[in-house]
Amino acid sequence: MFDLKNKRVTIIGGARSGLAVADLVLRLGGTPKVSESKECLSVSSGIRFETGGHTKEFIQDSEYVVLSPGVRLDSQPVQWAKEKA
Repeated sequence: MFDLKNKRVTIIGGARSGLAVADLVLRLGGTPKVSESKECLSVSSGIRFETGGHTKEFIQDSEYVVLSPGVRLDSQPVQWAKEKA
């Protein structure tokens, strides 16, 4: 399993699966961040959120990026994540 202790992990997509990943990252000692295109999002404590759109800086400021199942591989946030890799 990945050692996520003290690692910043951005999750693109804040639906159920994205929030579940964020909770797991938190439990494994990482710092989860969720970037969601929609305004409404249920907020969990200990998780940083960006809602209403994605920004390059928010996504690239992480060691790992995880995509929720509904995120298109050709979307702009995915391209930003690939630029950092």
